[in-house]
Amino acid sequence: LEDESKATRPTNPYPVPDKPLRRGSRGVTVRWLQRELVNHGYDILVDGSFGPLTGAAVRDFQLQNDLVVDEIVCKKTVAALLK
Repeated sequence: LEDESKATRPTNPYPVPDKPLRRGSRGVTVRWLQRELVNHGYDILVDGSFGPLTGAAVRDFQLQNDLVVDEIVCKKTVAALLK
């Protein structure tokens, strides 16, 4: 049997961030973050700009996943998004 978790995970065409993202960050790695947040059920735009709505989604995601709630997307938040 195929691994269903791989089959049902939406693809993300943007590159995984290699450095922390925070409010004011811009670019394709922010698009990756936003796409992952959308995949996790957050209703935000994938526009490449880390603004207040992306920040609120990050804070909520961090809270829900027992991470430090600091609105900074570092390795631990990235790893949780990839689960």
